[in-house]
Amino acid sequence: LTTLESSKIIFYLDDGEFWKICFADLYKCEDVKIITKSSRFALSNTLKKLCILHNSTTINSKFNLPLKSIWNSVDNLILTGNAGKKCFVFTDTSIREVSEDVLKRLKRNNNKLVMYFLNTLGTDSATDYAMQMVEKRYFDVHFTIDSADAKKHGFIYCNCCYSKIEHRKTRNLFELTFVGKDKGRVNDLKNIARRTQKISSKYYIAEVKTSDMEKIDNVIYNQVLPYQAVLDLVNESRAILEWVQDGQVGFSFRIYEAICYDKILITNNQFVKKCPFYNEKSMIIIQDSSDDILSILSNAQNPKYGYCGEYSPIHFVERIKKELLIED
Repeated sequence: LTTLESSKIIFYLDDGEFWKICFADLYKCEDVKIITKSSRFALSNTLKKLCILHNSTTINSKFNLPLKSIWNSVDNLILTGNAGKKCFVFTDTSIREVSEDVLKRLKRNNNKLVMYFLNTLGTDSATDYAMQMVEKRYFDVHFTIDSADAKKHGFIYCNCCYSKIEHRKTRNLFELTFVGKDKGRVNDLKNIARRTQKISSKYYIAEVKTSDMEKIDNVIYNQVLPYQAVLDLVNESRAILEWVQDGQVGFSFRIYEAICYDKILITNNQFVKKCPFYNEKSMIIIQDSSDDILSILSNAQNPKYGYCGEYSPIHFVERIKKELLIED
């Protein structure tokens, strides 16, 4: 743990390609280290599986298993925090398998704790536990990507963390693409898909009920793409579709993808006007899924946003240091 002990800021993140890509720039920071769920416990693979099962959110939400403290001696969160004077950053999803006992231990050793909400409160049950811990005052500062949540709860509004990945430019195989979960949007998405069947377009909609799976040639249901495959699709697209849920006030990852990779954005998100990269000819706001998207696309301007790392997680680290008065 030598490298962790010498670091000032510890990010605890979910496993998976998506998080690894979004926070990739943090690996360039000497005083920042990342612990993921799979690297949290210093155990052999067999014991690690048992430990993860013992600490599983799914199981413990139904029946709170006893004796989870037996893993404390191999818990990299606790071991790193024992030295004190660290800053631990949790997201609203990574916190789910971190017990109150662990949070109490970190606080007892004069560590700072940060909560970073990457989901709009009330739209996903994944945020429930995080909010419970917030209400119990475990955290020294709270960030959110949703400006309405920031105003309502007194959190600090900030952008998502997003690291641009360099990849070879390919020709546009698709005029318009979408990747995302249903989240109550499937009827609007199907309507847009039907209206854009005449052009090269593709829609990946996940978590759709069988009863809602209308056969549409350019729609693929419940196929979950790895995030690198999502970026490959973005790279092959002229425009990407963002369709936000009712009540969402903030940027989604579709906006960051459009800006980083110079793609036209078709969106129903009025908040996009607040984006410093906003261009009405390339970031086009539509009011309804029945709008004439074919005409909109034919008149849209291929963008050059001039992105220079403005949404990199390195800037988020600088913000944390400023809020908590952490010296470089």
